[in-house]
Amino acid sequence: MTSESPSTPKIIVLGTTYSGSGAVYDYLANRGDGYDPLAGHEYLLPQIPYGLMCLRSAIGESFHHAIADHAVRAFLSVTEQLTRTGTRTRYGKGYGVLLPRFLEEVRQLVHDATAAEFPLQLEWRKAEETRLRRTVNWVLARFLRYRSPPENTWLPVPEKEFVQLTQRMHDRLFVMPSGTSASFTLLNQSGSGWNPVASTDFFSHRKVVLVTRDPRDQFAELKTFKRARNVDEFVKWYRAMQQRIEIEHPDLHIVRFEDFVLDHHDAKSSLCVFSGIEADVPSSYSTEMSTLNISKYRQTLSSEEIEKLETELGQHIRERVQ
Repeated sequence: MTSESPSTPKIIVLGTTYSGSGAVYDYLANRGDGYDPLAGHEYLLPQIPYGLMCLRSAIGESFHHAIADHAVRAFLSVTEQLTRTGTRTRYGKGYGVLLPRFLEEVRQLVHDATAAEFPLQLEWRKAEETRLRRTVNWVLARFLRYRSPPENTWLPVPEKEFVQLTQRMHDRLFVMPSGTSASFTLLNQSGSGWNPVASTDFFSHRKVVLVTRDPRDQFAELKTFKRARNVDEFVKWYRAMQQRIEIEHPDLHIVRFEDFVLDHHDAKSSLCVFSGIEADVPSSYSTEMSTLNISKYRQTLSSEEIEKLETELGQHIRERVQ
């Protein structure tokens, strides 16, 4: 038994790459009344290529039996990578350590989402064969009259049922330990900031907090940490992002990083009302360090870059440039 209520919210904090979402996460994590099963580590299964979003698409609007079969194999492969611990020469996120039942639960999800496994010889598998494998198969067929038996083809349950199964999987995976008393479960970057609603459909009782940022500071951070250089392309990138996130949904709350730091009391209160948690619970988070991350662009960007951003994206700047 746990102390978790069936309606305990899962607060999912999302950003759009150096958008300042860490400030909101730190505030929630340092309140002391939340359960953070991954201890701040990002949960990538929904949004990583070949993850849950790709599998859902293959089951739903992009469904074709060969596409679904390819998608589930890729999904299981990327799950193995997320499970293992990363090294210098091998990608991994260590979910097998952070969530000991992670791989078991994912395999159970695939089992539960299987409508049928029908042996078929599919063309896409030939497309992925190496030259050596194709040669061996030809030799076996030509001289030994041997053909390997067809492999099982995965056929999934309908999309709606699949989403419900993923929600139940995450309910089990992130269940609060016995004796834990918390008013919410906290998940960091467990979805796509570019697609905040669809990417978090896989969680029941979700409350999604999306953090945006002054484009000048965001571009400055991307230049520093992601080797971004082209301000013209960044303007297009930022506009494309805004078009995708300018949506209204009862489970989505968009907060600007600068507002959360400079108008912390009001922004915090609004966040708590949206999330259904008490606003008067103290947090050891301090805005002091976050304030240092505002207007960092002045030390990084050229005057031409600043002028370009203020001219093209002024409506997204807290103090709009006239």
